[in-house]
Amino acid sequence: MKHELEVVVAQEVTPLEYELAEFRVGGTKSRPVLDIRIDRLDGQKVQVGDCERVSRAIEARLDTMPDLIDGRYVLEVSSPGMERSLRTIAHWQRFTGAPTRGSPCRTRRGTRTQ
Repeated sequence: MKHELEVVVAQEVTPLEYELAEFRVGGTKSRPVLDIRIDRLDGQKVQVGDCERVSRAIEARLDTMPDLIDGRYVLEVSSPGMERSLRTIAHWQRFTGAPTRGSPCRTRRGTRTQ
């Protein structure tokens, strides 16, 4: 279900000139929570109106697909914010030179530890 939902969400976000920065499904089986993070392709900051626009487009599409997701779901659309994950090469290139915070990651016997 998650992959199919992500594809549908991306199909709605992209034509509106936003990037699907992050997609998560949480909640319960009877009431899933779709946590969607968007970014503007023009580099401007995401505003409340951007989230509203994307939310309405996604909701309209999902409401026509009852086989994919039941009508009882929570849709949360927001900006990736300061804690954003850099998931693609384009993300890394966009934020090259920007101040960052992180913590080293060590491996122990082939597994990562913090």
